[in-house]
Amino acid sequence: MVYISFRQSLEYAVSVGILDINVSMKTKSIPKGKAVVAYWNKKQFEKVISQFCIDDYHEYFCFMMIWFYFMTGVRVGEALALK
Repeated sequence: MVYISFRQSLEYAVSVGILDINVSMKTKSIPKGKAVVAYWNKKQFEKVISQFCIDDYHEYFCFMMIWFYFMTGVRVGEALALK
């Protein structure tokens, strides 16, 4: 993101006449490493879900949210956006 902003600011400097050329066009962006995402398997999920006390409303709500996330595969932000 910083690289893109820097490149755009140099391009703007060229467009208003402060610079003659945008030297950042000769460079490539820095490659990002591939992120390794650890997923729960069914056994790990059952271990976590068994720790909830579903008699309490708040714990039951947390239980349902974790269950929903795991069973559907939605991310937290996506689930919170649902109405």
